[in-house]
Amino acid sequence: MKKLVAAGIFIVLLVEAMAIATLDRELVLVAVGVMVALVLLTLRLYLVHELGDDPGSMNNDASESLRRWLSRTETLVSRAESTRRDWDRHLRPMLARQFELATGQRQARNHDAFHATGTMLFGPELWAWVDPQNVSRTGESEPGPGRDALDEILRRLEQV
Repeated sequence: MKKLVAAGIFIVLLVEAMAIATLDRELVLVAVGVMVALVLLTLRLYLVHELGDDPGSMNNDASESLRRWLSRTETLVSRAESTRRDWDRHLRPMLARQFELATGQRQARNHDAFHATGTMLFGPELWAWVDPQNVSRTGESEPGPGRDALDEILRRLEQV
């Protein structure tokens, strides 16, 4: 990239020097302007090719991002409505991490303050589904809390 810019500047200066020496002084401005335009066009084409920054790819990136988000959300909701084991493996760690980020409370620093903050924010019923220490070893057949509980937990996290 730096070499391309340096080469462009060199070419413009070379054309300017040649135009001053050989052409009429009135045509120097036109000749240099054409060379600057060509250098800038070459630079733009290089950047578009190198970075893949064409308008079509931006639309594709946005739609692909939306599809990935939709897929993750559908997976999240399906796990909320399945067993406690799925909740404990997939949703609880994510919710606990979001709780730590939202409140600034770290479980590793002070477990009692972490637990008290969680109980105040969610209440004892919902905190049981966010608390990272409340993982069940026998949750294969137990139902998860469901979509309503996940919705309420996320709503309360959003309010923080």
